[in-house]
Amino acid sequence: AHNHSRRPFAALALCFMLLCGALAAQRALSPAEARSPAAPAPPAAAAPRREVAVTFVQFPGYSYDARIVSNQVRRLLRSLKENDVRAVGFVNEASLYRDGAEHEARVAALRDWVAAGHELGNETAHHANLYDTPVEAFEAEVLSGDRLLSKLAAERGQKVRYFSYPYLNTGPTPEAKAAVEKFLRGRGY
Repeated sequence: AHNHSRRPFAALALCFMLLCGALAAQRALSPAEARSPAAPAPPAAAAPRREVAVTFVQFPGYSYDARIVSNQVRRLLRSLKENDVRAVGFVNEASLYRDGAEHEARVAALRDWVAAGHELGNETAHHANLYDTPVEAFEAEVLSGDRLLSKLAAERGQKVRYFSYPYLNTGPTPEAKAAVEKFLRGRGY
């Protein structure tokens, strides 16, 4: 049982190390170094701005142990701050409740996340798979997945802007995909 509680943290640490490696590689290949020595330097305004989206899915993790949740999120926030990284944590809102009540440690972790300048994203209430869920039911999952998240974001003057399809499944048919995309745009995602 003890090893099981470390698995999500190990996965988070691995993802963070990969992210740091990607950022280091991106910085190492600046536009000046990427062109040939004989090529004239382009105007400074012409250099493209490069950005990397940093996201965490099923945030804030799997544990319901308050100490584990708090420690994992605190370490992650410290690492993100040290590396000047802003991120989006995608949440399945149902994971914020235990026995019908808000799970204080998980909700507190999200408050800390937003207070640190990061954003929350919706991943449906129950991590619904659009391939197995009718469009109307999927849309209801999106709405249910945004109730507490919107409240937490609003406490810091933010709104939930991002949506992540669970399993990256965007629909079994082009019609289903188009219907959900229209719904999401209408909700401001």
